[in-house]
Amino acid sequence: MADEEDYTNLPVEEKIVHKVWKVRQDGYTALNDQFTKSRGPDDSCFSIFSQKPELVKQIVTDSNVVAQEAALQAVCLFFEFGGNGNNAAKLRNAGLITSLCEKGLSSNRAGTKAKAVDALLWIVELTNSGDAVIEQIVPFFDNRLPKLVAASVNAVYSIIEQFGCQVASPKPVIPKLAKLFSHADKNVRAQATTLTVEIYKWMGQGLTLVLMDSLRPVQQKDLQADFEKVVGDKPTQKRLTKKQQEELAQQSKNENEDVDMDAENTPENGAAPAEEFDPFLMLEPVEVLLKLPLNLHSSMASAKWKDRKEALDEVHAVLSKAPKLANDDYTDLVRIFAKCMKDANIQVVQLAANGIEFLSKGLKEGFHKYQHLVVGPMIDRNKERKPAVTEALGNALDSIYQSSSLGDVLDETLNGMKHRTPQVKISATDYLRRCLANATVPPKRSQIDAIMEVGVKLLSESQETIRQAATDMIGTLMKITGERELQGFLEKVDENRLAKVKAAHDKAEVKTTASAALPQRKQPQQPSRLATSSTSKISLVPPLRKPTSSQAIPSKRGATSPAKKPETTKLPSSVRSLTGRLLVSSSTRPTPSAPEPVQKGPSIDAEQLRELGSLRKEKQELLAHTKRLVESQSQWEREREQCYEQMRQLQAQLETLQDDNAAKRQEVIDKDAEILHHKNEAGNAKLKILSMEQVIAMLKLNPTGNPDSLIEERRSDPPQPLFSPTRTVELQGEESRGTNNELSSRVDRLSIDGHNASGFQEPKQNYPSPKKAELTRHTSSYSTSSSKENVSEEDNWKKAAEVTAQLKARIEKMKQRNRLSLNRP
Repeated sequence: MADEEDYTNLPVEEKIVHKVWKVRQDGYTALNDQFTKSRGPDDSCFSIFSQKPELVKQIVTDSNVVAQEAALQAVCLFFEFGGNGNNAAKLRNAGLITSLCEKGLSSNRAGTKAKAVDALLWIVELTNSGDAVIEQIVPFFDNRLPKLVAASVNAVYSIIEQFGCQVASPKPVIPKLAKLFSHADKNVRAQATTLTVEIYKWMGQGLTLVLMDSLRPVQQKDLQADFEKVVGDKPTQKRLTKKQQEELAQQSKNENEDVDMDAENTPENGAAPAEEFDPFLMLEPVEVLLKLPLNLHSSMASAKWKDRKEALDEVHAVLSKAPKLANDDYTDLVRIFAKCMKDANIQVVQLAANGIEFLSKGLKEGFHKYQHLVVGPMIDRNKERKPAVTEALGNALDSIYQSSSLGDVLDETLNGMKHRTPQVKISATDYLRRCLANATVPPKRSQIDAIMEVGVKLLSESQETIRQAATDMIGTLMKITGERELQGFLEKVDENRLAKVKAAHDKAEVKTTASAALPQRKQPQQPSRLATSSTSKISLVPPLRKPTSSQAIPSKRGATSPAKKPETTKLPSSVRSLTGRLLVSSSTRPTPSAPEPVQKGPSIDAEQLRELGSLRKEKQELLAHTKRLVESQSQWEREREQCYEQMRQLQAQLETLQDDNAAKRQEVIDKDAEILHHKNEAGNAKLKILSMEQVIAMLKLNPTGNPDSLIEERRSDPPQPLFSPTRTVELQGEESRGTNNELSSRVDRLSIDGHNASGFQEPKQNYPSPKKAELTRHTSSYSTSSSKENVSEEDNWKKAAEVTAQLKARIEKMKQRNRLSLNRP
């Protein structure tokens, strides 16, 4: 009990690092209370975490699961009540994200996992970016624990779902998706599917172009079915970062200000906190010029249309797999496509149009410098009536307009509307209608004049299809500009055609209108004019009163005493007489009427105009500076991505070289083992040959002995290794004695009783004792027989020769078997 009382009296700093887990848990609970009851982000209770980031990393990895959950709760409350961008970035750089993943996401407690994910979301919110957080989570996708992999994938999904891809870029996640879909654990595959579907909501078809080729057909089918369920769902950012919250608060503050201040600030601060996400930025640029066929120019210059088509088929296959193209010089390729617009074969024209569409979509704004080479030829080529060709040309022209403006394509389009071929006129007019419908900026007055000059002439064409195309185009333009703007051009148009133009105007759908933009510009001027007119009227009252009332005192008395009010009213009545009018009108009326519209009114408007001009200049300078900063940032990001790509390529090369080196080493080891095996087999063969030679020598010494029994005894002896020390000495001795052909030396070399002639004793394991006795018996029988029996020496040698011939035949058979065994793999 005394120890527990001491624990409760400890300060919080000592409790959270105590060796007893209950004391640590008590310290975490105390921190939660302090953070919740804090008076502001600058409260002193937050210094324990903000000044010691390594302490935060330590407590989230608490060994006790109950205390760990309380510690994660304290970290989340610290971010909520006292966190800012600086301390969140400091904790992130200190390795907090790695600790949260290793010990928090891998926990078996659902509460611990949820709090770890909440802490990661707080870091993204406070640092205004999720890229660094995702980059530190992605390495855990390769972890050997399936539950940690699934939890890491779920954490990335939560970040993208809450903040969107414009805050948390999915670029480092996309290369890992294919491996996650092939994971052995079903929970990992399920979490990977959920994450991929969420990314698809933001990227759309850009994700399918990058991901589908790396998946198996079954995986592609299942994933495509999941994509179809969310087609058309527009994703929204559910949680704002700290910076976005401040911008939204500033925007709402500006909306509550005066009308003129609000009108001035609307163009600058009226944007949404989250910018529109562009999936094109998430794609990796692809180098395609090196993948094109080397004989492209020669094939395109061939007189056979099949050669030209086959070359364009190869180009089509390369460009179709590159949703984003690297920044390079495509002038030669664009010129080839432009030349194909005049080709007699429609398949060549269609493939060239598809190539232009791929280039314009892959380069976006980068294709602007090439479009003057192909827009005119494509419009002229619209004389074809084949639906496939006209569709390919229309898609290519539409893709070019998406990355350009109306002024960039207007001249070539108007030339096409003046073409002598009716089909070209119809296609060019319809293309202009689509451009106007998709325009985000209203056309200029000079552009409207040029369009109507040609369009009105097309309304009187002889063919109804041309007139109808012009009617739809003018109706779409009228939807943007309004009827009043085009009224002067349509004065000579008959009423029937004018009614059709108005019907087309009612059906047209556009993205911008000039009438919606004009009031926004006039709103800031209307209240200013009202203010200036009111101030001018107030300022003009005293000059009118001074000439009519020369006395100042009666005027003041007239305001105080009601008896003198008629006197003040009589003064203007005297002025109303004929003589008074002549006298006053020449002196008083011209002077006050002139300053009202000329002097004071324009002076105030000029000041406002100067202020507006200075503000506009500052705004333009800020926009230009911001644009330069964005360009430099994008350039740095591209350089960083290039460095990362080079690093990944070098790492892949290093891994490949390491694998090759390991394979080569294993191959060398296998070869050494094979060589050693062959050496042992050769040694065993030599031992068998030596054994048979010994048997032959024994038979020569004992011609009456049984050769079969001797061979079986030699075969039953265990073969001595060729490279053993004893065998090496024996072989050396045998080689030294090999030149002696006498039978006595061979008998000594047999070492029947364990000793040779030179006194060398062979190892006992080579000849077991029963076999030695048998050899001794054969030797003694030979000596007794030679002494006691008088056998003719010639008969003995004949028997020995027969036995020797039989043994040689058997030796040859044994050698053949050895050769066959050596030749076998």
